Amino acid sequence: MRVPNGRVAFHLAVLAAAVSILPATAQSQSGVMTVKLEYQATTSIQVQDFDGTWERRTEINQSTTMTCPLMNEGVEPRSYLDGASQQQKDADAAIGEATAADQKTMQEDGTLAQMQGMDKLMKDCKARGGSDEACAMQVMQAMQSDPTFLERSGRVGEKTREAQKRVGNTDGRFEIWYSENCTGSMSANNRTTLNKGGVSKEVEAVAGRQPLSNVDANVVVETDLSKTSTRVWIAVPEATGFPRTGAANTKTEERLTALPVANVIAGPTPGGIKSGTLRKQVPGGEYRVEWTFQRK
Repeated sequence: MRVPNGRVAFHLAVLAAAVSILPATAQSQSGVMTVKLEYQATTSIQVQDFDGTWERRTEINQSTTMTCPLMNEGVEPRSYLDGASQQQKDADAAIGEATAADQKTMQEDGTLAQMQGMDKLMKDCKARGGSDEACAMQVMQAMQSDPTFLERSGRVGEKTREAQKRVGNTDGRFEIWYSENCTGSMSANNRTTLNKGGVSKEVEAVAGRQPLSNVDANVVVETDLSKTSTRVWIAVPEATGFPRTGAANTKTEERLTALPVANVIAGPTPGGIKSGTLRKQVPGGEYRVEWTFQRK
């Protein structure tokens, strides 16, 4: 006997309510962002030594280049940089409470166990080489063996749907690019000296070039499509192994951070992802960030 297509579709839709449904795969995009971070500053303090007062001067001159492959998987409903809005948090709580109530009802009345059993029946039938229609027939016959099942399964997710309708659509529209395995290097020429009356004594120096060492160094670029504006977030990289020399030397190697901050956020700027620059004043100098983006 041939099962009508509409009837098969109905019963399979009921069965699908008990299993996970994967979202449609968005078309991914890729690109490369090259980030250059420059940090120059000179600071000084007065210090007392056995032979009087000296100016202790620290000069920082660092340059870092980081290359980051970027991937974008399509439009996302929430901001990565800001997290969920309060409206979204409230909606999550309401829907989560309703979903928990639905799940409790399904467990208590046996609907969930029956659906899981029918899902297994379908998979076992397919594993034995059964056709879609033949396996659907078996599932339908199992459903019909319990006259109350279809009525109960039709109410699956009822409270959740009511909650979703009540809170409305709280989704935003964000295009987010995430970096993968950034690489690069840092060069440094940092010196600390004691100065008085034209006399300068080097206390220590940290210089050289080293590869970036922290795997957490990364980039996120987020465009709010509803506002048509973009922000760039950069986790500032580090490098280790710089030789340290000087009279005050207590260790042979130094770890340096590219900038005197942990993270950089640039923007929002009008439009989508693109190249840009940022300059910030810091005590004794400034740091500059320049990024260049290219699509693949």
